[in-house]
Amino acid sequence: MTKGVGKEEELWIWANSYFVKDSNDYYDEFSPENSQFAYFNRYVIKEDAYNAFIATLTPALASKYWETQFKSFLKAFCEYYGFDLNPVECYGSNSANIEGRRIVKPIHGKSTEVFFIYTTDTPIVVEQKITYPPTPEKESF
Repeated sequence: MTKGVGKEEELWIWANSYFVKDSNDYYDEFSPENSQFAYFNRYVIKEDAYNAFIATLTPALASKYWETQFKSFLKAFCEYYGFDLNPVECYGSNSANIEGRRIVKPIHGKSTEVFFIYTTDTPIVVEQKITYPPTPEKESF
C-alpha cells in the first residue's frame, strides 16, 4: 500500500466513492461545486472536496485531518491507482505553482486552489470549456 493511505483509513474509503469517472454529457472543465462527488479529469475545488470528506467523519475523527494534509493524502491515493495529481499541463505560467504542483483558478472573482486527478484515459482539457461536437448533417437519399 502507498504510504499515507491504508485501505481501512477514512480518506481511502471516502475517495473511492467521491471521485467518479466523468459523465459523457458533462462538458465543463470544473466538477460541480459543493457536490457529493467529483469527476476525475476535471478541476475540483480543494476546499469543497475537503469539506465533503470531513462531513463524512465523526468530530473525533475529523480532528485527525487538516486541510494542509489533504493534498498529501490525495497524492498517495493517486499514486496507488497510477493517476497523476495536478499534471503539468494544468498549472499556468506561475513558476511557484509549478514547483509546488499547485493550481489556482479564478472562481467567482476569487483566486481558488483546485486540483486535477488525471486518470490517463481521457485527454486533458484546460483553460477552456469543451463544447458539444457539431451535429452531423443528415444525408438525404
